Amino acid sequence: MNGNKLFFAASAIILALTLTTNVYIARLYSPENISLLGARFFITMPSLLFIAILYYLVRQQQLHSYLATRKSYLERLRQQEKANFEHIYSTWQASRRIRHDARHMALLFTEYLHSGQYEEIRRILLELKQRTGNAS
Repeated sequence: MNGNKLFFAASAIILALTLTTNVYIARLYSPENISLLGARFFITMPSLLFIAILYYLVRQQQLHSYLATRKSYLERLRQQEKANFEHIYSTWQASRRIRHDARHMALLFTEYLHSGQYEEIRRILLELKQRTGNAS
């Protein structure tokens, strides 16, 4: 994550500049000034903490925005897939009914052939032709 590296680099630069500025301003030859230098250096810590929290909140907002966009995309994809699934399922159900009817029709024809009822077979085939719209 380049943002994390950038944040830590900026924090290090701020601390280094603060220390450099304090060393330049303070005269380090007395013990009082050394403790003052430390106090000035650590006074920047709340600022860095604020920047860190602000950075974290911005990153969380970016992540939330990304996840919301991703969620809406996945929801649209789910709706499309649901429509596809319903179409496939209805086609499968129709093919199941056709296979079931064809199996029973074959059994019926076989029974009529064995018993010699050719007129019944002819009647059923003519009725089937009428139901399917005289398709040739």
